[in-house]
Amino acid sequence: MIGITSEMTAVGWGDRVREAALLPASYPRALQQAGCVPLVLTPWPWPAARLMASLDGLLLADTLAARRPGAAPPSGPEGPADRARDAAERSLLRAA
Repeated sequence: MIGITSEMTAVGWGDRVREAALLPASYPRALQQAGCVPLVLTPWPWPAARLMASLDGLLLADTLAARRPGAAPPSGPEGPADRARDAAERSLLRAA
């Protein structure tokens, strides 16, 4: 079982807009094709050590290395980096 980090974003379904955990389908699909069970992780505070103890691996589906503490957050078409996601990913990475 491999945990994959995701991002929270507003997504439209018909006439509704809801917050959703989002990541490209290619990540879980590739893991599934390799014989793994992908588990999408929302960018919320987790008991990281306990979560990592139940996983066989972790896939950071973003460029966390480009967002070192103290560095200016990258920006682009999607806006500034999500600090909550950064914190969640860093705690999972430390636990891994």
